[in-house]
Parts: sequence; structure tokens; C-alpha cells
Amino acid sequence: MKEGWKSVGKIFILAIILDVVYQLKVHSTVYAGELLIVAFALAIAPYLVLRGPINRIVRMLGARNHKEADIAKVADVGRRQG
Repeated sequence: MKEGWKSVGKIFILAIILDVVYQLKVHSTVYAGELLIVAFALAIAPYLVLRGPINRIVRMLGARNHKEADIAKVADVGRRQG
């Protein structure tokens, strides 16, 4: 949980700042509830939705690269012995 906030905290703050500027320009006031909903939608929701699938893709690619490296090592050892 702490790692998640560390990752998304700066983006959440940026989303809050952007929405405050927008609300002041459009509404001439700041609505706190709307501010939190928009900041959540812009920063935290995409993080929660995309984190799992991206981690799986990275793990798959990493496993493939490790497997290819292991195959290359085995092939190289075979050439040295032969």
C-alpha cells in the first residue's frame, strides 16, 4: 500500500493542482468533492487498472529474456566442449 502511494502520490498531487486551476477558471470557486473525484479518476484509477496487466507483461517478457539467455549459455558451453 505504501509503495502504491509512493508511486502515484506525485501524479495525484498534480491532478489536484490541475483541477484546482480548471475549477477556478471555469467556476470561480473550488468544489472539494469534485476535486477529489477528478483527482482520483485522473491519477489513481488508471494506476489501479493498469498496474496488474503491465506487471504480468513485464514478468512474461523478463521470463522470456531469461530463458533465451539460459539457452544461449547452454549453446555456448556446448561449443566450447565440442
